[in-house]
Amino acid sequence: MKRTLTIIILKLILVANLFCGTNVILFIGDGMGQNAISVTRYITRGLDSLLFMETLPYQCRVKTYAKNGLITDSGASGSAMATGEKTLVHWICVKDDGVTPNPTIVELAQKEGYAVGIITTMRLSHATPATFTAHSASRSDEENIALQQIKLRPNLLLGGGMSYFLPASLGGARKDNINLLELAKNSGYTIVTNRQELLGLPDTVRYLLGIFANGHLKYEFKRDTLVEPSLSEMVKVALRILPGLSKKGFFLMVEGGNIDYAAHANDFVNLIGEVAELDRAVKIGIDFAQKEKNTLLIVTADHETGGFALIGFEDSSGSVRVYPEPSETLFPFYRLERDGLYPLPGKNSLVFGWASNPHSLKRTQKGALGDHTPSDVWLGAMGPNANLFSGVVENTFIFSVMKKTLGLK
Repeated sequence: MKRTLTIIILKLILVANLFCGTNVILFIGDGMGQNAISVTRYITRGLDSLLFMETLPYQCRVKTYAKNGLITDSGASGSAMATGEKTLVHWICVKDDGVTPNPTIVELAQKEGYAVGIITTMRLSHATPATFTAHSASRSDEENIALQQIKLRPNLLLGGGMSYFLPASLGGARKDNINLLELAKNSGYTIVTNRQELLGLPDTVRYLLGIFANGHLKYEFKRDTLVEPSLSEMVKVALRILPGLSKKGFFLMVEGGNIDYAAHANDFVNLIGEVAELDRAVKIGIDFAQKEKNTLLIVTADHETGGFALIGFEDSSGSVRVYPEPSETLFPFYRLERDGLYPLPGKNSLVFGWASNPHSLKRTQKGALGDHTPSDVWLGAMGPNANLFSGVVENTFIFSVMKKTLGLK
């Protein structure tokens, strides 16, 4: 009797799984190298701890090169993940002729009836979100990219970049005089422009456009909490709304874009702050995926930026030290607060190196930035087909696993 009951229960579980939706959540830490992850762990969690993303059961390294260069950009790398095809640096999901579109995972998922969503801390028309929602031979063609995004009609678009959604007559950057907010509203979008409006939305919204800044959203340590939502708050809202939109399931891409900007600026404090905020967003995704077993969750980066490395400590005499004496410790101790990262008094100050320091690149002009490097990046995953990620893989392989998981043609 017990055996019969057990078999019935197992069959019911199997049937339930067959009829519940399949989901893919892809987190991209733009410019997030392994050292950025490691140092964030050390100084925000402790030496013997892990970030949430590091607890994912399957992990590997990802090659990032572009079709025409060892050092990639977000356009080429994002295109590889979104379409499974390598392309040229600065191109967005097009074939070698620069015109013919390479179908994206978002377009394929939409065609099969999945709900789709895009979240970023950058302009929505910026490179990474563009690679999942548009096609262009130039990532700089943001007017056209924003127009394509509204015509594509993803269920959810959250980020910055209001300037490319409004004509110049209304204070925007569009020269074609098209008001994309009006176009979006007429095609069924609910539009929100601040944090309070976003957090107050009902779960029944079917199409949501949230734009919270004229340009990129601010660093987590500097954002106006009355206006700009955090990355983790945007993820929380998305995971309330998307599951109810389609019985098939959903695809969601989440970009922590300001990691890249902090690394370009060789800004240690905001680099750590942005990786820590991405990790908080990942925790929300992990909690969801643990409940919804048919969810593949992936965390990775499109490339490494800055060549970030912890290279030593500055002691009280001003000397840079690397190795401790037997009678001392040289561990970093910081306190992570809402508005910043604070070194604890009396502790050794960290000394960092940046392979792409502007001076080493001979960029001595004011406002010069560091750049990307060709380093492999880290990937962690959980859920269906996560076990396929092992060893060293191409960034195009990420598309293949997502496509397989969603059963796309």
